[in-house]
Amino acid sequence: MKKAFILLGLVACFALLTAGINDRLIQSVWMEEDKLCFEGSTDNQYETCITVADPSSDLTLTLGTTATATTPSLMPDSTDSNTGIGSNAADQLSLIAGGVEIARVSESTQDQLIISPGATLGAEATPSLAFGDGDTGFYENTNDNLRLAVGGGNRANLTASVIASNTGNSYSIQHAAGDETDPIYAINGVEDTGIGTQAADQLSITAGGAEIARAVEGTLDYFSVQKGLVGATDAVSAVAGSVAASVETVTSLITTDGDGADAVSLADGAAGQIKILVLSTEGAGGDTCVITPANLNGGTTITLDALGDSVTLVFDGTAWNVLAVNATTGVA
Repeated sequence: MKKAFILLGLVACFALLTAGINDRLIQSVWMEEDKLCFEGSTDNQYETCITVADPSSDLTLTLGTTATATTPSLMPDSTDSNTGIGSNAADQLSLIAGGVEIARVSESTQDQLIISPGATLGAEATPSLAFGDGDTGFYENTNDNLRLAVGGGNRANLTASVIASNTGNSYSIQHAAGDETDPIYAINGVEDTGIGTQAADQLSITAGGAEIARAVEGTLDYFSVQKGLVGATDAVSAVAGSVAASVETVTSLITTDGDGADAVSLADGAAGQIKILVLSTEGAGGDTCVITPANLNGGTTITLDALGDSVTLVFDGTAWNVLAVNATTGVA
């Protein structure tokens, strides 16, 4: 205890010499049991007291020693001279453990608290900024690569370009603006496959850097297949009356019953929709099939005359348009 008060006495003398005498900011200094007190400029008001608890080890306060980011000038344990508080420059304080700068507080235009400003960046089992039992938190794997560790394992990576899972075939979200061939929400390790956007109110499905399909919200909402014409088919059994071909599939395969001219109707689709109709099975009588769309530019009916005849249509938002027809009679 005597060592501590001698130390505090030195501090008090230093304070008196440098500040207290000038303008009588400090009236007096006294010791009171385990306290060292400083009297302010007004008697019996605003005293400052330093209380010393019974120490379990020596406390060393070194005055006049030049501190650095790895050499402390204030050490809580006199036998551990490389652990304490130091300073790398003006307006900075460094928290040092084992001669390593663990954290730095800096006052400048932008005040900062920097974790691990030295070369030690932490690891997934021991993140630099940790919580609880110490194996969950944040660390910097390499410069400008921040990682999230949970339970001692790396779970997510944050870089200048993406936020991504540490697991392959999981998520990868890029910071830059994407487009229909460069997805924003991608698969980790396969960043050219995912979901992007070509314009406002549009979503693009991209695989291998190519736009496969696009969903558009607008005056006429639609889903457009951009690559190939892969889609479900429906089977239509045409009869002497009329049966409807589905507008929910890409292709309708038509079967006639052989007892005369058979009819198929087709309702309006969505803008940009492709529709293919094929006479795939013909009855014994060799029927023709007459297709009547609800709206058809350039005619009112499409006749498929023989087995294998087909027609390919596209809906423009108001009517079907013939892209190709393989039939003798065709559009009428």
